[in-house]
Amino acid sequence: MRKAVGVLLLVLSAVLSAQPVQVQVILRSPAPGALPVWASDPTIVQLILRNTSSTLYDGAVVSFAIRRLPAGTVVARSKDFHPLQPRVNIPPNGTLVLNGPQIIHESAVRIEEESLRQQAQATGQLPEGEYEFCVRVLDAQGREIGNTGAFCPRTVVMLPDPPMLIHPRQDSTLAAGTLPMFIWAPVTGSPVPVTYTLHVVPLFPGQALQDALDRNTPVLNVSGLQAPLYQYVPTDIPFAAFPQAVGFVWQVSALDANGRPAARNNGKSEIFRFRFAPALTGTGVPSDTTTKQPRDDSLTLSGGTQAIDTGSVVRRIELPGGFVLVVHGAISCTSSPCTISGGGSLWIPLLGDSVAVSFDGIVVSRPTAAGIARLVSGTILIPLSAVRQYGLLTLRLGQLSFSSTAALLDGAWIAQWSQWGWGCRTADSVAFRLPFAVTGIEQRLVPLSMPWRCDGSGLLIGPCVELQLDTLDVRIEVDTAQHPPRVTPYLFGVGEVTLPCLISGGAPLRAALRLRLSSGKADLIALLQARIRDASVLGMPMLRADADTLVLDLSDEVNPANVPPAGLCTNPAWHDARWRGVYVPNLRARLRVGDDSLAITTSALFDQGNGQKFRVSLASVLRSHDTLTVGGFAVRVDSVTVRLCQGTLQSISARGTVILPDAFRRPSSWTALDSIRVRLSGYDDGNRWQWNATLDLRGGLSLRFGSLAKLILRDGTIEILDPPQGGRRGYIEFSHLQLEAPADNPTGTADFYGLRIWNTGQIELESAEGWLDISRWARLSVANLTIQ
Repeated sequence: MRKAVGVLLLVLSAVLSAQPVQVQVILRSPAPGALPVWASDPTIVQLILRNTSSTLYDGAVVSFAIRRLPAGTVVARSKDFHPLQPRVNIPPNGTLVLNGPQIIHESAVRIEEESLRQQAQATGQLPEGEYEFCVRVLDAQGREIGNTGAFCPRTVVMLPDPPMLIHPRQDSTLAAGTLPMFIWAPVTGSPVPVTYTLHVVPLFPGQALQDALDRNTPVLNVSGLQAPLYQYVPTDIPFAAFPQAVGFVWQVSALDANGRPAARNNGKSEIFRFRFAPALTGTGVPSDTTTKQPRDDSLTLSGGTQAIDTGSVVRRIELPGGFVLVVHGAISCTSSPCTISGGGSLWIPLLGDSVAVSFDGIVVSRPTAAGIARLVSGTILIPLSAVRQYGLLTLRLGQLSFSSTAALLDGAWIAQWSQWGWGCRTADSVAFRLPFAVTGIEQRLVPLSMPWRCDGSGLLIGPCVELQLDTLDVRIEVDTAQHPPRVTPYLFGVGEVTLPCLISGGAPLRAALRLRLSSGKADLIALLQARIRDASVLGMPMLRADADTLVLDLSDEVNPANVPPAGLCTNPAWHDARWRGVYVPNLRARLRVGDDSLAITTSALFDQGNGQKFRVSLASVLRSHDTLTVGGFAVRVDSVTVRLCQGTLQSISARGTVILPDAFRRPSSWTALDSIRVRLSGYDDGNRWQWNATLDLRGGLSLRFGSLAKLILRDGTIEILDPPQGGRRGYIEFSHLQLEAPADNPTGTADFYGLRIWNTGQIELESAEGWLDISRWARLSVANLTIQ
């Protein structure tokens, strides 16, 4: 091909087992253990169905099986064609994207393994472990039309840890008459909303903790708690109602909205025991002779005779965001509220460390018996000088400030473009002030005062890609139930991508972009939803295309799935993880060849070209029912093969049947002329793509004159006039004609020059005097034989 064109690679993904529907499954990992969540959460399972046939599959179902690895035992499967199982309609020559609620119904799932069925019925959960999700697509009659093949996607079921009890501590002793506050660490990482049930029961002499929970009348049984704490109130059953108790035990259960356990250990925490100190008389000795038990730190005796007022010493200060400041020493507070100054330490789970804190003139509430006060007014400022790297962004922590109502974190996000391998014209630091908590930073959109503008400098696609990120979508989760706390960042750049080398609607293609930045360069693969219609690739006017989805690969560490598609010409760059470009999983292309367009549906790659161009590579083999016009003749196409390699046309070929014009007159017995097969091959003449057409006669086309003779036509082609001569655009020419007589067991033959059938229906016979128009002759006699 004389003109260099940019980079576009189109390939047709192989159909598994020659089935008409290709199946691709995207499975989230880790996944929740509760199968009803799979049926309600659209982010767990996503299914891409690509119908390569012209058949509409109406009322199809997605049959699936979940196998536990490594044994491969089927633990759950769909109840195929159950009345509640969702039905789908798969369009012909199209792509359908489905998610969990569109393919799974809770009532249409069967737990196969008996032991797991009992566990699932009891807990609502599959056990933790590795699973694979295998899919078959069945038409309305139950015939398989697609499957995931031998390699099913895998996921890991991980259950969150149960609540962790915090206060009252194990074997602690509370002051007599205290109304305790029960506090526990919440369940984190659960895919469903969690509520808590608090159980408190008396413990009698000689009784085990679990036995007490199972048998004794509860002091407290509160369910539906959303916050991880409960303040015992005077209207609750008094602990003094159980004078024989030697203590009390408590446990918290985590449940989902349907009452199923939402964590490991059936959602149950460990069991803690606590007791109350005996009441003191005026002389400072217990009112009974019970042996003293280990005491909670919040209970302190002065001089061994008098009990200090445990509500007058500040040991901890509760701050917004769930933070607790541990005071150095004990600070007296006898008023309500009171003003205090001092120092302490603050545990910041995000850092996994404590920082020193000083405060001056803050106002706190009257402390509880445990010495816990609450910040009422004033500000605590804590300088931070920590740096954390999250993928492609660096978090620089500047200052943490507390008021009575909010915890605010001041810092900056730093982008090091040299690590990204891009050319960006922008500032590299974005300052922020965001609400902060022990559980991290809730999702916030951070506008960029100066948008990040990047182009393809340094990328393999050069000037054919431009990015503008104008917002950071920030969320950082801190799982305090883990030791050390587990930090999970979710950082996305939000903006727009422009592809100057792909023109749609007369302008460069633009699409919204959401790019994950928190997992390193391996995650720089973005799915673009873009309505592309009649788009052209610069430098290739003979190619037009439609698409709805693009995959933008900006990573030099990994390529998207299915890249490169099978069947392409050789290019080592496509097998290298450093390749970067645009992948179109379902591109509907129209190739202009001669006077007509050839429609194909395939996959495409856009990568590096020269200047403002894409080069094009294509390998597509498909069945078709299109009708092309070649030299003015209609050709009903059966199959098409298209191959472009890095901007050069390698081959375009098609096979089909020639439809002769209605104006062409011939004897009614010559039905062989109605099924002439033709092979089309394309070539590049330097300005456009053209067709060569050769008739596939397989030894010749035989036309009988009854039993007298037969005429054999050989070496047929379709010749195309360029430019056309009025209505005459081309003709079928047979360059070798042979007459045999008689028709059966001939004893004589005669050879003739060529015969032409024009697209207008005219017929010409080659003779020594040139081409004779015989279409207007009423009768044609050849060797004393007359054609009627």
